[in-house]
Amino acid sequence: RNSSGNDFDIVGENMYIDWSKTSGTLEIGTDLSDDSFDYLIPMFDSINTLCNELGPYSLGFRQDISYSEELWTDILIFANDCGGNYDIKFIYSELHNTTGETTSKIKPIKNIDFLNSNANDLYPTFYRTYLYYHENWAIEASKVEKILFCSDRDGTFDLYSVNVPSDSTLISTLQSKTQYEVSKININSE
Repeated sequence: RNSSGNDFDIVGENMYIDWSKTSGTLEIGTDLSDDSFDYLIPMFDSINTLCNELGPYSLGFRQDISYSEELWTDILIFANDCGGNYDIKFIYSELHNTTGETTSKIKPIKNIDFLNSNANDLYPTFYRTYLYYHENWAIEASKVEKILFCSDRDGTFDLYSVNVPSDSTLISTLQSKTQYEVSKININSE
């Protein structure tokens, strides 16, 4: 929506970031000729409301079901203020490939209850050292150790973390009604 900078929606674009350690140059752009992620456009479009949507973070992972069958799961976590304050939510899609046939299904938006409070909870991200494997642009979802986010639940915005249980899938953790322990991250900025 054209809001002159007052209302915020999430827009999905196939972009690239290229940083050269040698020359110190940074290049950011979009590649309109690459349509390999076009199946995600309906997922990005479905999260926008008349409210504000902020802080998208996405990740994808692949599961080999059999020799001729694989499942790609793409998760998008974000926050919106439809409830008055910002709450963290997620949506995901499954792209199922079998020999000669591909189907895509978008699952409904859900709150991530254990991250949300009566205050503003924003900018969620998944964390683990060396989480991404750049050769295949996917992660091992079982390697996610924490969810990091910011919140003003104590009156000012601070960073928080929640440990992701290792005995559960990432999707089932995000859907869980369990109240995992939320810890404030202490960062010495002096």
